[in-house]
Formats: sequence, structure tokens, C-alpha cells
Amino acid sequence: MNGVVSAFNEWIRVNDQQIRDSGLLYEVSESPKDIDNVSTRIDFESSDFLSRITVWNSGDCFLEAINIDTEETVLSKHLSIRNEENFDGVFKELLRVIFP
Repeated sequence: MNGVVSAFNEWIRVNDQQIRDSGLLYEVSESPKDIDNVSTRIDFESSDFLSRITVWNSGDCFLEAINIDTEETVLSKHLSIRNEENFDGVFKELLRVIFP
């Protein structure tokens, strides 16, 4: 696995404590390695929201967040990450929604 997914996995590893300090529980899942467009998904849980960032090696990225009490989708956004860039910005966008 290389490219965007590899960079995202490294970002998760490096930022583990920052994620935990934000008050989020999280779990990382990876797709099978023998498919064309591998992905990594990180699921977050806070007291009010369930949220997810999914990154595919193609550079596609999807952010989503659901309010646990209302079951309302409060974030559903597709992004393209083309140069293994700024996962901090993606994570901060999610935090802005779930911690207004």
C-alpha cells in the first residue's frame, strides 16, 4: 500500500494522542489489500456524534458525521486529496462540525 492511504495511516499513527486529547474514541479499519483502490476508514465516537473519515488511495476522501440523539446527518462531504496533503485540515473540518 502506498500513496494517499499510506500517508493517511501515518497521519493517524503520528496524531494518535491529539485525536485522543480531542475527546474522541476511534477505530481504524483497512480494506483488503488485494483490491485496486485500497482504503482506510477511521470511525470516531463522541458523546453527541458518530463520524467517519474514509480515504481511498485514488485520493478520494469522504467525511460524515451523524448526531446520535437526532440521527441527523450533519456532515456529508466528498473531497479529493491529490498530494498526500493536509490531513490536519480534514480532521479540523470534522472537529468544527462535531465540537461547534
